[in-house]
Amino acid sequence: MATNPEKYYKSFYDNSPIGFYTTNLENGDFLMANTAAARILGCKTVEELLSRKSTDFYSHVARDFLIEQVKEFNKVSDYEVEIKLPTTGDKKWVSISAIRCAHGECLQGSITDISSRKDMEKELDMIKQSSMNLLKKIEKQAQDKIKKIDEEALELHG
Repeated sequence: MATNPEKYYKSFYDNSPIGFYTTNLENGDFLMANTAAARILGCKTVEELLSRKSTDFYSHVARDFLIEQVKEFNKVSDYEVEIKLPTTGDKKWVSISAIRCAHGECLQGSITDISSRKDMEKELDMIKQSSMNLLKKIEKQAQDKIKKIDEEALELHG
């Protein structure tokens, strides 16, 4: 570890591949963030992210749920929510974990882009549905063939 722990932890925070942020609990203003949080949220710089509110990215309903959980349990873990990037309008899925600050006025948390996983889950669901449809079709064809064979056997053997 570096001889200057404060510098070490600041470097860790700033350069982490995980998005870290602090927001005002009541109004959603971003108070602090690292480069990864800015990147995940579609901002070019941390300063750009700090000029926004968390509600710029997701609905008031989603934020209200998150705040309700934090107020009741002092934390939220792995809250998955679809966000809309205000810079491009693109949508992506993120997982948010956060705790209420010691003084209770802010939220400190991490944010991770889970869009790839959500896309794979959606594709898997489509494959599963397609497989179920194919299985039903095969089952129907087999039942029809069995019925036809039964009818032909009945005609032959009376």
